[in-house]
Amino acid sequence: MAVRRQSALGAALRGARAASGLTQAALAAQAGIARATIIQLEAGRGRLSTLATCAATLGLAPVVGGRETDGKSIGATLADRRRELGLAPNQAVPLTKIRAQAIADIEGDGDMVLVATAERLAESLGCRLTLAPAANPYASQSATEES
Repeated sequence: MAVRRQSALGAALRGARAASGLTQAALAAQAGIARATIIQLEAGRGRLSTLATCAATLGLAPVVGGRETDGKSIGATLADRRRELGLAPNQAVPLTKIRAQAIADIEGDGDMVLVATAERLAESLGCRLTLAPAANPYASQSATEES
């Protein structure tokens, strides 16, 4: 039986929520989603776009491989990382064991991208996804509101 590893994004979201003094229900209300969704996200399951909404609500921004994304999406930053490694999208498939369409969805910020798949892609590319306080929390919040 495979052992499921801890989700860095889920743990970061849970830690930030707890540090802010919010309950899961309060964060859900502020983010406009169900409490059950917060529970899923904190466990590393659910959609990456929903996690980004919750992160922005808490004033957090994604960090990929120890580097802030500078306003870029996680998908765009992972695409940059893949290119830094000199990999074409089809060359990343055997390395990551993720279907080419799923890689394209992640890099294109598809709405159906799962947190676990994005974390697996990052790990395969030699980096880790996490969350950190946004340099300007209002900038990430307004970017989320516009999407």
